[in-house]
Amino acid sequence: MKNIKCDFSREDLEIIITAALDLISKKELTAINLIHSKKGDLPTNKIIIHHLQSSLKHLKHIQLEVKKRYQDANFLLAPRFTFYKFEPEYLNKPNFQEDYKGAKFFNSKLELIDINTLHKNPEGKIVANEELDLLIFGLNAQATANLAELLVALENKGPSPWLDPAIIIKDKGIIQSIYGYVRKDYASLVKKGSEFYSVLPKRGRKAILRHINDLCWNIKGSKLKIKEDSLLISKAFINSELNEYIKRNI
Repeated sequence: MKNIKCDFSREDLEIIITAALDLISKKELTAINLIHSKKGDLPTNKIIIHHLQSSLKHLKHIQLEVKKRYQDANFLLAPRFTFYKFEPEYLNKPNFQEDYKGAKFFNSKLELIDINTLHKNPEGKIVANEELDLLIFGLNAQATANLAELLVALENKGPSPWLDPAIIIKDKGIIQSIYGYVRKDYASLVKKGSEFYSVLPKRGRKAILRHINDLCWNIKGSKLKIKEDSLLISKAFINSELNEYIKRNI
């Protein structure tokens, strides 16, 4: 956490990440992401695509292919600090060592474990890692829906495809449907050029707020003020592979 660069304070980070880990360990969430724009504020477009990955080469390939087909698209490649449920088959990835070289792993009791322990028993573990997020914005609803289908194909054909591709399209309910995608709620906390966000499987706004507020009382000197209108809940689509991952881990 010491290496995270963002616009949230150290205290905010401690509270939010502690809450996120607890929610993931209790199977209320499967993941939470923190992105930060080095160029100032994050885009505020009504429709924004988040293409999650760990390979810079892979995302640059996708950006190039998208730009060939959608000249009006805008891009922001942002560092992403993430916590999520680790799946045992990830150990068999050819590029496992590279993807997780700086990662930290936790057991179900949120105790830090070493890589040997992970290999012996990878079930039910949580990973904290620094990865990437390619934001794509500036397209209308129809173009975004068409691009969403293309992105799954580009992900699978790129140089470093994920076993569980993760594409999130925040659209505030504007797009009616996208083939191969599932409608979900998208929760976020934004501060200037930084955003915590997560796809919500079941848990609602009030439950998350209550959980964070309870943690605030348990952290000495906490000054984090999260009100109901601070936690933004909007509509999003996620690709079917990500939806299956969420269902397996909830």
